Amino acid sequence: MGIIQVLDETLSNQIAAGEVVERPASVAKELLENALDAGATAIGVEIVGGGIERLRITDNGRGMSPEDAVVALERHATSKVRTSEDLGHITTLGFRGEALPSIASVSRFRVRTREPHALGATVVAVEGGHRRAPTESAGPPGTEVLVEDLFFNVPARRKFLKRAETEAAHIQDVVTQLALAWPQIAFRVVKDGRTALDLPRHDTLADRVRALFGRETGDRLRPVTVAGAFSMEGLIGLPTLAFGSPRHLHCFINGRYIRDRVVVGAVQAAYAGALEKGRYPFVVVHLRMPPEALDVNVHPAKTEVRFVDSGSVHRFIHRNLVDVLRSDAPVDAGEGLGPLLAPPPSPGTTPAPEPPPTRQYSLAPEAPPAAPTTATPETPDAGLDAHRRRIFDAMERLGARRAVAGPAAPAVQPAPRPVSEPATSAEPEPDPEPERPLPPTHRPELSPLSQWRPIATLTPRLGLALAAEALVLLDLPAARRALFLHRLRAGAAPIRLGAPVVVDLGPADARRLEANASALARAGFDLEPFGGGSFVVKTLPAGLEGCGAVDALLRRALAETPEGMPARLAHAVVEAAPAAPTPAELLALLRALAPFEAAVPRWATLLGHGELERRLARGVASGDSTP
Repeated sequence: MGIIQVLDETLSNQIAAGEVVERPASVAKELLENALDAGATAIGVEIVGGGIERLRITDNGRGMSPEDAVVALERHATSKVRTSEDLGHITTLGFRGEALPSIASVSRFRVRTREPHALGATVVAVEGGHRRAPTESAGPPGTEVLVEDLFFNVPARRKFLKRAETEAAHIQDVVTQLALAWPQIAFRVVKDGRTALDLPRHDTLADRVRALFGRETGDRLRPVTVAGAFSMEGLIGLPTLAFGSPRHLHCFINGRYIRDRVVVGAVQAAYAGALEKGRYPFVVVHLRMPPEALDVNVHPAKTEVRFVDSGSVHRFIHRNLVDVLRSDAPVDAGEGLGPLLAPPPSPGTTPAPEPPPTRQYSLAPEAPPAAPTTATPETPDAGLDAHRRRIFDAMERLGARRAVAGPAAPAVQPAPRPVSEPATSAEPEPDPEPERPLPPTHRPELSPLSQWRPIATLTPRLGLALAAEALVLLDLPAARRALFLHRLRAGAAPIRLGAPVVVDLGPADARRLEANASALARAGFDLEPFGGGSFVVKTLPAGLEGCGAVDALLRRALAETPEGMPARLAHAVVEAAPAAPTPAELLALLRALAPFEAAVPRWATLLGHGELERRLARGVASGDSTP
């Protein structure tokens, strides 16, 4: 007997299921796509035990006849592909014909379906790949698929599943993506007997986004409308609406959610220079193009595609998104996707040359010059003596020269003489300290922060203070951020609101709030459920008072993982700070930081008095100083 054998049908189905069924969310995705292909206008999802114990998908679509209900559970059975030529013109979400038999081979499976004109429904049950005889039942038109005890017969796969809450969250993410792709379809999700998501049919994508993510998010988006032979429409967030992960990059092609590198890369390139590293925008973009311009059959989960001309697609997306971000009005005229996708030029005409690809854009306003060459900075307070005033003026001239000339190469300093070498009368008396500047890593010892004397605010970021041993440049945003984080780590008492505030969250934010309730409580948020997606906020973390609306602060906290939440909230403190604090406000900031900063703080740059004197002397000797 040979060693090569043909696998039995049950085992081959279980192996095939490994490509289609990864977790309960994979099951939900396949069944929901089938419901959409069947013309459903309302879809219900019931989740028990994270979808591992039970997952039920109900739709009001066309349903199936008794014969089709039985054949649909055969391998490679589909109503969407007839010939090999059809693979180049895929217009449906599902087409492979592997979902139902693969799911049924690793679960206790039942499908009940009824066509609109039929008198009754047909029920077909499968347990671990073994199909039972079909039966008749009562039921509404449409299809109901029940999947129970997922992977009960494949324990090697079941042990890799996550907690029920995690698996349920993945299912809700799948529903959210499809709800954004199909706003005209109603979706309802019931998790463990409670309604987790209830979306009616919406007329516009903007209404669906507000229902899912809240009105505040919806109001910070710009519409995209690019019409032509190929189209792009959707909503994109301003650079101020950014997140620590790419989970809000919602990209669709012909109604299919994708995570393609070409499309996602073009979207991120459009925001290049406008977002900090590691930050991602909020984007909902729908692309429409002929099915022959792409291949959707390149990934088992059908989340990746292959374009005939990926370069043209990248330029098309990037160019139009940049145009929208740079303007206050939506784009109304599209550009073609290159020779393959754009209509051919009229006979006898020469097409205009295509502009070169855009490299990078900065969406932030241009920064003013580092220091004006003629204007005089804010004068220190009148209590400074003449010696310190000369130091301040020397710093101004030094900064002005660098702003005009740019960074200069470090000057070569003469090697200092050995200490034992006597000085001759012909040579000038050496300085009491070495001539070369201090190494960047050296920081002289400082007096306590409580003894620092604030002088002035030079720019919104730069403050000036005076210690007994040095002049101190203060990075004001970094200092405020450090103060908030110090208080948070020290467990400072939260700020109790004068009156509790009711915050209405979208389903996605409400789900994240429930998952991160303990982290929010540790940060200082006192929250109570108020029904549906509403919560009552009683306290805020210390330092967030006066930093904006309570609902905005809570959404900002939910926009990050528990580990990234403190930094995100600290950013809100920086944004709400005054642009030009007075010396009194600087003094209050330093005194608040004094109990936490025992060593030289990172947000302070020190310029010792001796170093400033040497720079002043060199400037006078070179003739650059102006009396």
